[in-house]
Amino acid sequence: MFARLLSALFVLLLVSRAAAQEPVADEATLARARGVFGEGVAALDAGDCPTALGKFREAYEIAREPSILYNLATAESECHDPAMAAAHYRQFLAEVRSGRAARFRPDAQRQLRALERTLGHVAVTVEGGREGDVVQVDDRAVPNPADVEVAAGEHAVTVLRGGRVAARATVSVTAGQRASVTVTVPAEAAPSPAEVASASNQAERSPRARPDRAVPAVRRRRFILGASGAAVGFIVLAAVGATR
Repeated sequence: MFARLLSALFVLLLVSRAAAQEPVADEATLARARGVFGEGVAALDAGDCPTALGKFREAYEIAREPSILYNLATAESECHDPAMAAAHYRQFLAEVRSGRAARFRPDAQRQLRALERTLGHVAVTVEGGREGDVVQVDDRAVPNPADVEVAAGEHAVTVLRGGRVAARATVSVTAGQRASVTVTVPAEAAPSPAEVASASNQAERSPRARPDRAVPAVRRRRFILGASGAAVGFIVLAAVGATR
């Protein structure tokens, strides 16, 4: 039911923009975005939040329609990801300042204020890090150092090197609190991808005719960068109800 309301709101906002002759993507692009968005709606109806949110984000990348951001934030809040919901409400408010879609700004602002009351911040610093390391807060990649907005509760900070965990720490945050955590990577941690590549290149350049000078070849490691971002049904119900 909630997902169907999201779909109706998405269509409503697109129609409103077209009626007001506001810039929109071409019809083929919009049709593709609607298809991907529809897959997200079906996943949300089935209770599959990761797939649903991934589809909504993909739809936005295709069409760059602010209405999708509004829906994405709503779905993220419903799927208990208040930090990402807040980020996308802010993005919606930054991108929509006039036109018919602007009538949803007050609702987005109210929801954002409610979400912000449930969030905290974590200042993350990694010591002993190397170029190519991946720093994550939960499943969300962040720079080093970073100030990360998170939901209240316990969070894992992980440093990945060469696709393996090089260091890990946890930090607890309460709503409205700013906490800090320093993660120290031990010297004996796995080599970075750059170091693996350098060793491999050296092996390729080394003379192979003399075993005493040969450098053993080092296999390149591949790593995958994993990234990740409260009830909001009121906005959707109000928006859809207004069209009846």
